[in-house]
Amino acid sequence: CGGMLFDYLVTVRGFSPERVMLGVLITATVTMGICASTTSFLPMLAAFIVLEVCVGMFSPLAGSMRSVIFPSTSMATLMNVFRIPLNVLVVVGTKLTDTIAFEYVFLVCCVWFAIAGLLQWKLLQITPQKKQA
Repeated sequence: CGGMLFDYLVTVRGFSPERVMLGVLITATVTMGICASTTSFLPMLAAFIVLEVCVGMFSPLAGSMRSVIFPSTSMATLMNVFRIPLNVLVVVGTKLTDTIAFEYVFLVCCVWFAIAGLLQWKLLQITPQKKQA
């Protein structure tokens, strides 16, 4: 579902992948905020379904942005270097579930998504945009 939505927004509607990624990260931030603020089943289920759509959109968005931003000669090296902090975040998030309440783990994830959104917004500011026809 996320991949089809990516295709629609970028190919059919003509939005830039950078702008769509910002929307995805904002949406993911909101969904984790909902999970952090409620224990009610239906809102949490809806938030996770929306988050899954965001996750489905993330891979094609990251791939298209990566192909533009990273030089192809050093892409493999750069991607391997970025896996280190990603793995640290995964380990920290997993360990947090053993030590603190799930609401706080969701809040930490919400903050991480918000930071990613701010960084994406900054990338959007410094990336030259194509002019719309």
